[in-house]
Amino acid sequence: MQNTSLSRYSNVNPEVARFILESGIESPTILDIGCWTGLLGKYLRERTDCVVDGVDKVEDALGKAKENGYRNCVKMDLSCADLHPIEGSYDFIVYADVLEHTADPGIVFDNFRGNLKQGGRIIISLPNTGFILYRLTHLLGFWNYTAGGVMDYTHLRVFTLRSMRKFLSSQGTKIIDSIGFNRVRKTFFFLKPLGRWWPGLLAMQVVFLCELS
Repeated sequence: MQNTSLSRYSNVNPEVARFILESGIESPTILDIGCWTGLLGKYLRERTDCVVDGVDKVEDALGKAKENGYRNCVKMDLSCADLHPIEGSYDFIVYADVLEHTADPGIVFDNFRGNLKQGGRIIISLPNTGFILYRLTHLLGFWNYTAGGVMDYTHLRVFTLRSMRKFLSSQGTKIIDSIGFNRVRKTFFFLKPLGRWWPGLLAMQVVFLCELS
């Protein structure tokens, strides 16, 4: 597969992709929960012989995901109570910046548990409200929502590193690996390695690789 530049995929978290690309699985099957237009799957398909299915609530976005190479696309509103199982079993189930947009992440997580193959892995990325900037602004009494990022106004749930780990444990998962990740402007390049070094305080986002325990 061609090694295309990540510049065309500015919304793709490279750490999410890396956990799949470095898994050693030759032709992985992937279920992308909250896939939107399918850029993650397109990025992966340009680098490995994978099969990607997607779930999202926006029909137009699912149409784009189909154009981007997704095999099956399922329309489902993850914030509703009427979730239903889907067919298929997968090497990876990916929740890339999606659980924070749901009213009950545990219900969403549990709904797709049966789609994971024996020995399969779950990849989850979550925004960290424990990032030092937000600790300071919250301490001063400010809770300002924005149009994107950690304080996105569409987030229904917030997480710190500690509550992320507690949530994953409550869902019967074992964390195999995790990494703090910062997508920042070149001016703040120094935050990238700091996020890896001290994710609870200096990472805007944490990506987890998990398995069911």
